[in-house]
Amino acid sequence: MSWGTYAYLSEAIELTQAATVKLPDGTGVMISGQFVLTAAHVVIENNELAPNQTAINLWGETRAVINAYFDIAADIAVLELESPFQNSYSVEIASAAAQEDDDIFIVGHPWTTVQAGIGWAVAFGYAYSTDQSEEVSKEFLQYFNLAVTKGFSGSGLYNSSGELVSILSAETSPLSPSSPYFVEDKPVHNQHWDLDSNRTSALGVKFPFIQALLAQHAIENIPKINPTLPENLPDPEKTNYVDDEALAIIQQISQQSFGSAVAIYGKNDNVTEIDSGIGAPNASGVLIADDLVLTVMHVLDGRQTVTVTFKNGEVINNAITIAVSPHGDFGLIKLPTPAPAGYTPASIAFGPLQNNEPTYTVGHPSMLWYSSGGWQVSTGTTTGTGEGTLEFNGIT
Repeated sequence: MSWGTYAYLSEAIELTQAATVKLPDGTGVMISGQFVLTAAHVVIENNELAPNQTAINLWGETRAVINAYFDIAADIAVLELESPFQNSYSVEIASAAAQEDDDIFIVGHPWTTVQAGIGWAVAFGYAYSTDQSEEVSKEFLQYFNLAVTKGFSGSGLYNSSGELVSILSAETSPLSPSSPYFVEDKPVHNQHWDLDSNRTSALGVKFPFIQALLAQHAIENIPKINPTLPENLPDPEKTNYVDDEALAIIQQISQQSFGSAVAIYGKNDNVTEIDSGIGAPNASGVLIADDLVLTVMHVLDGRQTVTVTFKNGEVINNAITIAVSPHGDFGLIKLPTPAPAGYTPASIAFGPLQNNEPTYTVGHPSMLWYSSGGWQVSTGTTTGTGEGTLEFNGIT
């Protein structure tokens, strides 16, 4: 495979892909014939190894996990497999932590590719100074400039020699966040990997904590290199959520929905005005009356008041939670003043959506916040999953 400007990393990428395994809830990397390094939160349940953990390699071989060692505070784990893979490869752990501006790449299984039936995806970036991590109170974690998302957790982070320098723990907003907030004329998202660069920061476990866990349990790093990878399967055809006719209708009518969609922040976010440094909201909501917003219940739990913002940059603080449904994940927020001029409450349908009916949503997914702001439109279809619940297969 051609990696463009990163072609010099081709051999390193091949080895790291060969050593990367898929776990039920994330990613891991082989550091010897039977040991996998990953993030603790990927495989933990009630402070112990979750049941039925398996690892699958690039060749489709599966091995059961029979033991695990954790540093839960540092979010690091080592898994022991029942036996080595037939196609068994493992990476070399670096001798020192990544330094500021070192080239870094990651291999893992982000949901955006897993949904397409593929994995072992690669993203490129660089390391931030370890001092910057300490300045923002991340005792166990180092910041990396990498576009990562759900599914990458537990992935190895590698230097330009292909040596492991960290394990991905989480994604977060950039160290110097900047968001356009609202952008006119954005495309409607109609494919599951039709995404902008998310410009997030990756949080990786600091190198000394990896060394310490391995030393504590006398686990040796035994690299095995020079893999011959299986032939790439053809990329699956990009599948649209809705057909061209439905997309054309949604492109037109969704513009009206900008006038009822709002962003919701918790009271501790201290939002008083909109600027380029504003972070992603806690949730999306929809105006259903001049002073009423409908949103999800789990956003309202434990919050007496919230802040509601609008696409024109206006801010209304001290909105009050007035009702939470006991039957579903939704509730109502009452604004202390009516919504700004030009905002129109959404019309509520007379009947429910049906299975596989084309639909769309307007919201503020965090993966797009720092590249193209909020008020993103995603098409999709719905599938009933239980009384009062619909599964939406678009971007959320």
